[in-house]
Amino acid sequence: MHGIKPKIIQQPVRGRMCGTKTIPDKRRIEPSLIIQLEFSNNTEESEALLASDRYLCHLALVSSELNISKMVAKLDVAGETVIQNTTIGTEMICGSVLKDPVSLEKHIYFVFPNLSVRYAGVYRFCCSIVSLDSGTCRQVTTDPFRVHSSETYPGAIERTVLEVSFHNQGVQMPGRFKAIKPRHIKTKIT
Repeated sequence: MHGIKPKIIQQPVRGRMCGTKTIPDKRRIEPSLIIQLEFSNNTEESEALLASDRYLCHLALVSSELNISKMVAKLDVAGETVIQNTTIGTEMICGSVLKDPVSLEKHIYFVFPNLSVRYAGVYRFCCSIVSLDSGTCRQVTTDPFRVHSSETYPGAIERTVLEVSFHNQGVQMPGRFKAIKPRHIKTKIT
C-alpha cells in the first residue's frame, strides 16, 4: 500500500435529516460518496484489482471544523440517557472493481449509496482506507456538506453519471433509476 492514494471523486453535497426514531426514514445524503484508489504504478494496480476485497474503507462523521466526532449522540429520553448512532447506513465496505464511465478503465472504488444523518448541521466524513495485507492506513476527508431539517431542505439532487454507471454494474443503490430503453429501427416491408 506504499503507492496508494485515496481520491474522493464524488462528494456529498446535502441531505435531509432522518430523525431520532428507532426506525428512521432513510433520507440519504446526496450525491453518494464515492472514493477511488489511485496507485503509483500499473503493476501495483493490476495486482490490487485481483484482491480488491483486501481493502476496507471506514467512515467517521465529524464536525465541519474536524475537531469533534459526531458518531454518537447522547439523548435524554424519559430521564434516561440513551446513546444513539448519528449516522445510518453502511459505514464500512470492501473495495469494488468497477469501470470508470468515461475512460472505461477498471479501478477500485468505495461507494456509499445509503448514508443518512439523524441531525441537521454541517458535517464532513473522515474516510480511512486500510489494506488487510499490510495493515497500513490512508485517510482522506470530504468537503463540508449540510444536512437540512425538513423545513429547509431544498429538494433531491438528480442521480449522477457515476451513480447510474455503478448501478448498471451491480452496485446496490436505493431509489429509482431511469431505465434506458433501446431504440428500435422501424423498417417498412414492401
